[in-house]
Amino acid sequence: MNVEMFEGADTLAAQEHFGEAEKKWYKSDYDTEMQLVKFNGSELSLEHESKLISLVDAYLINQSLDPISYPTAGAGYNSNSWTQSLIEHAGGKVRENMKGLDIFHNRRIPETYFTPVCPSKPRVKLN
Repeated sequence: MNVEMFEGADTLAAQEHFGEAEKKWYKSDYDTEMQLVKFNGSELSLEHESKLISLVDAYLINQSLDPISYPTAGAGYNSNSWTQSLIEHAGGKVRENMKGLDIFHNRRIPETYFTPVCPSKPRVKLN
């Protein structure tokens, strides 16, 4: 499961959320839902930001060595479970079930995928 930025959609979603782009009821849009993430009961700090970046960096390397297949019809680990796993492994807490279709938001990718050294054996096999 590769992490890819979807810059065009992300930009439009932010513009819709902050009122710079008009939403139309008859056209598909991005309905951004903002959630406050708490880290050990406190607001995001530079330390938490660094932790998140480190976890993403490690994930990119580890998943390139042992890829997690993106599931057919969302029945497995997907972008929702990835996001929730990242937040949880960084020590954060956010409401899990968001608006809209976020199937398998409660599945967690094992923490070994987010650690700097993720040995290929004995790694938890997800595929």
